[in-house]
Amino acid sequence: IEAPTAVLYRLQDDWLSPTVRIGAQAAASGVKRPAAWAEPSAPGVDRALLIANDTERQTDWAVPEIADGSGSRPRFAVFVPVRDHVRRLLGALLITDSRARAGLSAAQTYVLETHGVQIARQLTAPDGGAGVAEPPLPGPYGERLRLLESVVVNANDAVLITEAEPIDRPGPRIVYCNAAFTRTTGYAEADVLGDTPRILQGADTERAALDRLRAALEHWRPIEIELRNYRRDGAPFWVELSIVPVADEHGWFTHWVSVQRDVSERKQAEAVANQARIVHAEKIALQAKLAERQRMEESLKYAASHDDLTGLRNRANVMGSLESLLSGNDAGGPEASGYVLFMDLDRFKLVNDSLGHRSGDLLLMEMARRLECCVGDADTLARVGGDEFVIVQRSAVDESDAVALAERVLERLRAPFRIQGQDLFTSASIGLVAIGRGHDTPEALLRDADIAMYAAKFKGHGQYSLYTDSMRSEVIETLALQNDIRQALAEDQFTLHYQPIYDPTTGRFDEVEALARWCHPQRGDVPPAVFMSIAEEIGVVVELGGRLLELACAQVAAWNAQLDNRELGVSVNVSV
Repeated sequence: IEAPTAVLYRLQDDWLSPTVRIGAQAAASGVKRPAAWAEPSAPGVDRALLIANDTERQTDWAVPEIADGSGSRPRFAVFVPVRDHVRRLLGALLITDSRARAGLSAAQTYVLETHGVQIARQLTAPDGGAGVAEPPLPGPYGERLRLLESVVVNANDAVLITEAEPIDRPGPRIVYCNAAFTRTTGYAEADVLGDTPRILQGADTERAALDRLRAALEHWRPIEIELRNYRRDGAPFWVELSIVPVADEHGWFTHWVSVQRDVSERKQAEAVANQARIVHAEKIALQAKLAERQRMEESLKYAASHDDLTGLRNRANVMGSLESLLSGNDAGGPEASGYVLFMDLDRFKLVNDSLGHRSGDLLLMEMARRLECCVGDADTLARVGGDEFVIVQRSAVDESDAVALAERVLERLRAPFRIQGQDLFTSASIGLVAIGRGHDTPEALLRDADIAMYAAKFKGHGQYSLYTDSMRSEVIETLALQNDIRQALAEDQFTLHYQPIYDPTTGRFDEVEALARWCHPQRGDVPPAVFMSIAEEIGVVVELGGRLLELACAQVAAWNAQLDNRELGVSVNVSV
């Protein structure tokens, strides 16, 4: 205990008188025996310490007047009883500090009790304090360890005494454990002596807590910390751990005293209470959200017009809103204006297939929350399909407002989504179309917005595209070509033309280049630049290249079988 003043008192006729003072110009007054130390002492309380965490507020027992030359009265005081082997009070050790404290750790308490035992043995020694009646244990620190053991042997707390060093691996060796430790951990004394306290740690022992513990040990500081330890059978349990260093008479730290209290029940109770608070908070939040929505609409109307998963408006709701807007019955007036943004998550199927539908649902819910932060009060946000969302931007005055919103959404989606402990990166493709631009029905409006969205997908992930009149025919044509390419693969419609590769020095050719050709039954000859790029977009270009390579190899092999003393080579461009 780091304290500027310590005073040893001897008991004389129920009066504790100061005899030995430690501290600059320390002075102390006598004090009557505390009532808590009345004779005879009850078993189990004979070592009870009296502690005043703040002497200015102390009322339980009278703190002796002490002056250490600084002019200030001590704020913290602890009275340690000094008793003989039959628990008769011989005196007391008073330790003070100029600062108020929050109390003593269990390890500090045991060390102070050890001081009390050591002083009692010195006072009752036959030679007047030069030795003790019982022989010390072997080794230079045997007597100090034996005194510590005498204090903690019957303690209810699990106690370990280790060597002071090494702090690094393998760590300080265990030299003593009490019976409470073996009961708590399941380890026998023979299992742990000579080993280190690291045997109690496991995979889930918090790394940050271990780092704090190591920092305290490296600086020889006492520490109190909670750790998740493991019993011998592998069962985890929580301990409240307090550790203090113990010094010899020369001030050198020789050992660590570690006191562990099993607080698993308290931690479990805290977890239950915390879960209850979370459930209660979630319940209150849900009730508040439902109450707010119920004030806006009737319960049945809400359920019919909102998405169950995300809480956003659903397809029916947005179609009704667009119908009202296009018919001129909307509150904004007869002139329909604004923009519709149709968006689709990129690679969402990959999330469902690889991480499961629960992760996909959580991603959609988080997506909805981010989109809510992007739209204005006058705008409508809805989930209209699996991973499809629609924003009706009534506040848009012109194209620049719609583009600004699309860019805001894409920027919002660039940050990773934290889903079930894993960071997911995703993006969206967005199609924009002006409301009232030749659209008489909501279906036509969403159709063109959807076409613009697919045009954005053709540009790459995380892009947006504004609808143009020519886009519809282009997208329809592209979709038709995609279907035709898949059908052509199934029906082997692709063929090869061969172009000789001449050697200019000899005028002969020993190699041909295979050129892919596609003659569609209705379209006729389709240029390779067209069908190869689309095959790559829809992911069949590797399959197509493999088919063409097989055809080329078979044809050249047939030619070589007909040639004498000559062998043709072939060049085929394939994608991998």
